[in-house]
Amino acid sequence: MRKLNKLFMNSIKLQAVSTFLVSLVLFSIVHQASVAMSHLKHVAVTKQYVLQRVALDLPIIPIKREWLNESGDSQEVQNYINSLNEAIDKYQWPLKVTFIGPKKPVADYEELSSAEQSVYISFKEKAFPLLHSLSAVPMLFALFFTWLLVFRQHLMQHHKPLEQKVTNSPLLLTIDLRSKLLINARIQKETALSNKPLCFYCALVEYCIANPGVSLNMNKDLPEEFLVLAQKYFYRLIELGHTIRKRPNFESNLDKTLSEIRAALEDVLEQDIKSKEMLIPPKAIGEGSRSKLHSFGLGEINENIVEIVGK
Repeated sequence: MRKLNKLFMNSIKLQAVSTFLVSLVLFSIVHQASVAMSHLKHVAVTKQYVLQRVALDLPIIPIKREWLNESGDSQEVQNYINSLNEAIDKYQWPLKVTFIGPKKPVADYEELSSAEQSVYISFKEKAFPLLHSLSAVPMLFALFFTWLLVFRQHLMQHHKPLEQKVTNSPLLLTIDLRSKLLINARIQKETALSNKPLCFYCALVEYCIANPGVSLNMNKDLPEEFLVLAQKYFYRLIELGHTIRKRPNFESNLDKTLSEIRAALEDVLEQDIKSKEMLIPPKAIGEGSRSKLHSFGLGEINENIVEIVGK
């Protein structure tokens, strides 16, 4: 069994590691693609800002203007480019200007056209910092995806046989003395029961299991063995701290005690007719309610369908 558990855990670890690595690569690619697209969009927007600035400054930039027979001043143009790049660096924009003039450059450029002549602006993109592309987001997504795909699936599969076992178990009712609850073992519904009826029902269950087919009549004294069991459970409730009162008379108000037991079992067992037939003390109907023929004993009870916890 230990060897099987070890193999099971190793299998989960292997699947988790492989799933994490594959998903990390995929999420990293998606993240890098997203960063690259965002960078390209930023470059395009920045170019438009620079072109607008150059277009506004064009009248004062001393470039060569053949239509006015002006030779221009290349040094002043370069000074303008330098000052423009300083402003670009200040804003940390992802490019710089390398050329402004009437001659069409070979590299990346944009054109400003006018009726007189065209002016070309050449750009150079700055290297994208690797640090900007690093992020913990792909790793977080990969961890979540691994948990969702591997660990959660294995947990569900691991608990499935246990759930199946509970569903197929013959156990119908759990009586928990520690919390004074009747618990439906199939749907885990709970109903509280007060001290006297709880002790009486525990004694009834144990007595009927030990004495199959016994007849318990309301017009007769309860068997001494039955009363001893009821007292035993009451003393157990005292030990558990549920009561400090003296032992009640389990033979008095028998109608009321059985009525409280039936009401609690009706509630906790809901629509399970078969379970009710086995677990609820039979109730006489009609004129024979108190006849010697009627028994409130549990004729179909057995130790497999009911358990008493904390006794």
